[in-house]
Amino acid sequence: MKTTSWMVMILLTGVLALTDGCSKSAPKLQDWEEVNGVKVELPKLQRDLGPLADPQIQFSVSLIVVRFKVGEYPVVLAELNKLANNPGLTEAQKKLVIDVAEQTKQVMAKGPAR
Repeated sequence: MKTTSWMVMILLTGVLALTDGCSKSAPKLQDWEEVNGVKVELPKLQRDLGPLADPQIQFSVSLIVVRFKVGEYPVVLAELNKLANNPGLTEAQKKLVIDVAEQTKQVMAKGPAR
């Protein structure tokens, strides 16, 4: 009986030591995704503008992401242009929107929609 108890304790200690050593912090999400060889900052756009209180901005960001994923780049560019002129955005946010618009143009130039 004592031998069994000691074996269980040793086994549990080993399991705890192994699981403790395997825990790592979650990897940082990328700010961009690569499309047709172009790094597009859609994840950063979603992260930086998506949770804003203004429902119109949230809707625009959602529309941009969905339309980009299906390759409707002209719709994406029109919505990005509209978003860039939204007075509720900071200068840094407007720059991000303009950067994503330029990246979208590069994707369009490099090949067909995915």
